[in-house]
Amino acid sequence: MTPRAMTAPVAMPAPRIGPNAVTQLAAALEAAWGRETADAVFADADLIAYRTTPPAHMVPQAHAAALHRALYRALPQGEAEAL
Repeated sequence: MTPRAMTAPVAMPAPRIGPNAVTQLAAALEAAWGRETADAVFADADLIAYRTTPPAHMVPQAHAAALHRALYRALPQGEAEAL
């Protein structure tokens, strides 16, 4: 019996999601709660750069997840769910 060759694990690329996950939420949030609240949510998610330069290409899924977590911290649950 020969020893099994050790192979390095295959690195999977980080999941990505379309830019609408960011841009459409930004538009809805600003329309419903104003620019100041939208900026605060994006800042809390450490994504304030997206407010001045919205993404035009796929973004890391982690960015959308961070944005949604920040949204739920900032707004009452029912309001966050509505957006």
